[in-house]
Amino acid sequence: MTRLNSMTSFLIGHLKPFHKRGVRKNTLESKIRSLFFTVKNFTIRLPKKEYLRCRVIRGHKRANRQIKKNTLPSKTINKLEPSNKMALEIWQVMTDCYHKRESEFDALSVTDKKPKHRAKNKRNQNILSTKSSFNTDYCMHYFASEVVRESFFYYVEFLFSQIDPEDLCTKFDFRCCKVKHDDRCYEKWLYMKKYLHVYMIEDLGLEPYMPQKVESFYLPALMTLYSKDIGESENNPC
Repeated sequence: MTRLNSMTSFLIGHLKPFHKRGVRKNTLESKIRSLFFTVKNFTIRLPKKEYLRCRVIRGHKRANRQIKKNTLPSKTINKLEPSNKMALEIWQVMTDCYHKRESEFDALSVTDKKPKHRAKNKRNQNILSTKSSFNTDYCMHYFASEVVRESFFYYVEFLFSQIDPEDLCTKFDFRCCKVKHDDRCYEKWLYMKKYLHVYMIEDLGLEPYMPQKVESFYLPALMTLYSKDIGESENNPC
């Protein structure tokens, strides 16, 4: 199989859910999260579901507020480099999504609409905790609308418009390896992209958005996997 055909097959598999018969979805999604780690209090931990939900939903909400103000993001997870033409194209697609349902996105994206979870005090009385919680109920409400899931699909494409492992480690605040990045790191981040596109949404009992056709701006991010010979990184273990 030629490298081009191999890339095409990979692309098709990338956009379709890659469930395997007899393998539970929650097993696959936990395996993807186990490819990454963070160090806290001298303990290595894998990213939790709620952390990932929090990271990307807050970023998505912020992106829609910036679209409303007609400003381009210059910092945080949404930082957009002017030289990244692909990201600019995807940002425009997100802008088009926003204008389909402006009032709906505005209601979801206001800064004072932080999720809260119920906790119990010592007298077993239910109280609202001030701690934010991106639990299943909140996320189901957030992604209930198909147009929001469509916008979020393109938001994930925006975050991964350039598959740069170190840049993605900074954006998500966890690591894919302990030493120097190699081709396995690129693969890990594409699995994380799949996690955000598909598994995170399916885990909420919702249907992930998938475009009817593959847009041209998806290809360069995937092609970065094939921009170097695999053999170049064999002596560079993670």
